[in-house]
Amino acid sequence: MARGVLIILVLLAGGMTVFPQETVDTVDVDTMIEEMDLDAPAETPKESEIRSPTVAMVLSGVLPGAGQVYNGSYWKTPVILGFAGYFTYAIVVLHDFYTDYRQRFRDSITEENPMGNERLQFIRNFYRDQRDRFGWYMAILYVLNLLDAYVEATLSGFDVGEDLTFGVSPYINVQGSTGLQFRLRF
Repeated sequence: MARGVLIILVLLAGGMTVFPQETVDTVDVDTMIEEMDLDAPAETPKESEIRSPTVAMVLSGVLPGAGQVYNGSYWKTPVILGFAGYFTYAIVVLHDFYTDYRQRFRDSITEENPMGNERLQFIRNFYRDQRDRFGWYMAILYVLNLLDAYVEATLSGFDVGEDLTFGVSPYINVQGSTGLQFRLRF
């Protein structure tokens, strides 16, 4: 069924003839090329808007979120500092639990029980692993902070103006053949 519909669509599309609404006698290609200003410089951002990636990374390295402030992305700084604060809090709390259960496990080792309490050992290992996991989260956040500051500063000179257009227009060449012309302007 789907194959039959596809064949019918191909036959209908191939059998259509496209006629222009107006006829064009001549097209002066040289005049059209001269009218286009291909060497016109694209609008560049102001010098004050261009940021240094090195400065952004150094600022973010010294104080996470400072590179984002330098780049003008003020909303990212509380997000970065919020995650950093949460991860730091979790590391401190989990480390306290770890040291508490480490001491409890050491106290459970006696001559009668040289292996200690297995439950306390399991809990001690759990808190140590969780503390280490949050340490990795903190390291990943720090690297992402640096990467974000670098990328945003690098792209600060990228033009994202209002003239980002995509257009489709009819096309007629010198020999009289017609078609569609796709134009992307950025």
